[in-house]
Amino acid sequence: MVADDLQEAYPTIPASYLQHFVVTNFIETLTWWLKKGQTYTEDQVVRFYFEVMEMTYTTPLDI
Repeated sequence: MVADDLQEAYPTIPASYLQHFVVTNFIETLTWWLKKGQTYTEDQVVRFYFEVMEMTYTTPLDI
């Protein structure tokens, strides 16, 4: 899902790296949420993650 969209936006980057990127960022998001004391709902945290990931693949860097 997210990794597939990233693959379309960044076709020159290996799919395995993009999958790793998506998973590790989600794990870090959950770690942040737990350390923060779960002050946001599960749905809010997932929305935060998807919003940032969407931003990542809808605005590719022009390098």
